[in-house]
Amino acid sequence: MISEGVSGLKAFFFTSRKMKLSFIWFIFIVFLFLLWIMGENKNDRTVAVSVLVCGASTFVFWSYKTRISEIFTFNLSPRKKFVLMGGLGAVWAESVFWFLEKVFGASGVAANPNLAIDLLVTMPWYIMMLFLLFEVETKYHYSFTEVLFFGGIYELGADGIFGQAMEGLTLVGLFLVVLVIPMFVIVYSVIVLPPTYLLRKEIDKMREMKGGDQGHRYWYALLPLLGLIPYFVMVSVLLAF
Repeated sequence: MISEGVSGLKAFFFTSRKMKLSFIWFIFIVFLFLLWIMGENKNDRTVAVSVLVCGASTFVFWSYKTRISEIFTFNLSPRKKFVLMGGLGAVWAESVFWFLEKVFGASGVAANPNLAIDLLVTMPWYIMMLFLLFEVETKYHYSFTEVLFFGGIYELGADGIFGQAMEGLTLVGLFLVVLVIPMFVIVYSVIVLPPTYLLRKEIDKMREMKGGDQGHRYWYALLPLLGLIPYFVMVSVLLAF
């Protein structure tokens, strides 16, 4: 089973020249993680280990994806199943960051020290993002590699640009969050890949019925970022009280 996970990594990095170049980018991020883990900064260590755990979780999913697909058979519409499966991945990712923040004695890594409040604040974004991602995938066909990179772009918008905007956006801060896009890809992989794979056939059928897959497919893939608009309003209102 583990061989399937390894094959998935090879397919992700070595199917094209562009992906081979991105492999160097990912190796740089992994090297950065190692420095963070060995360093004295508790927050950096928490982030590095949390991201690696999320990546390992996706690796495990891909290794056992056939068995998992046999288990996740809910009597729900494809859209609801997509959001549910992705939502479970989001809960897992948030829980990992929250738990390891406690383990390493860090602060400010998780959205809130209280896990219930953390999920209450973050899940609306994940639900909106997954809802819109389902719309994207039922209109255009994307490879699993492309979906993974889209996940990184979505977190770039949410935790990177949105988070920076809430704290005070700077050019240096913007450059740094763009630099660590591979980190965002790894974190959101556990959110966007499982529902995309598990519902692949159903999504393909819906797209064929719609007669989609024509036009500016990459621009349309940015649609989930629109979910940040109502989310920004929601968070601003909550912070006002």
